[in-house]
Amino acid sequence: MRRGLYRGAILAALLVPAALVGAEPAPAPSLKAAPVDAAAPVLVGEKSAPWLIELKAKNTPPAKSLRWEIHTKNRDGDYVRAVGKVQTRVILTEKAFLFSGPAGDYLVVCSYDDGKQFVELEWAGTLTGGVAPGPTPPGPNPPAPQPDGKLGLVKASRDGFAKVAAGREKAPELAKAQRAHASAVAAGAFGNDAPRILAGWRDSNKAAVDATQWAEWGRAVSSKLAELHAAGKLTTAADWAAAFEEVAQGLGG
Repeated sequence: MRRGLYRGAILAALLVPAALVGAEPAPAPSLKAAPVDAAAPVLVGEKSAPWLIELKAKNTPPAKSLRWEIHTKNRDGDYVRAVGKVQTRVILTEKAFLFSGPAGDYLVVCSYDDGKQFVELEWAGTLTGGVAPGPTPPGPNPPAPQPDGKLGLVKASRDGFAKVAAGREKAPELAKAQRAHASAVAAGAFGNDAPRILAGWRDSNKAAVDATQWAEWGRAVSSKLAELHAAGKLTTAADWAAAFEEVAQGLGG
């Protein structure tokens, strides 16, 4: 696989001869720094994480010109295009690539044409398969749980589920997706950015169930989330994580 290699120029050391005893010292030569290339493009991110890794392309062209590919190792130890359970997301505004999947070794390739040559940046790392951190547990003597949930999302999720006619057997998988997303949000994968949190939530839902079959459920939960956000009740990552936990409860998960 071709690699885009950039090396900065190295400044040569100029040696000035020592002046001879009793002679006029020779004037020092003019020192001019050799031109240095711009910072080299690179993919930045952790080399190992339990379940989610975020990479960012630095010193590269506009994000829309970047192409991302993800590979996993096969039984022979060779990297092949990833398919199946690996989930990916590209955030154009940040030149970021997020992915999650089963434990194993991964290779991410970011490629583009810089007008002179085709450049490929590579990152290799590992998902260890550990358990993602959950929301911060409540303090001592937490209030008794409410049947409809503190935020009312247990009821919204339950009511929406009642309107689902086909694909109901997927409820446990969808509930699991809610808790996985809640863990990602609580771990800071999306910051406190509501649009990113919701986009990631929709992506995880689509990976778990048929969106057309679960449209009524999606509308019920989305409507309640919008209402809570407008009321200022979903402002931090912890708020959002708690919200998706309630959604999972409403699915019986």
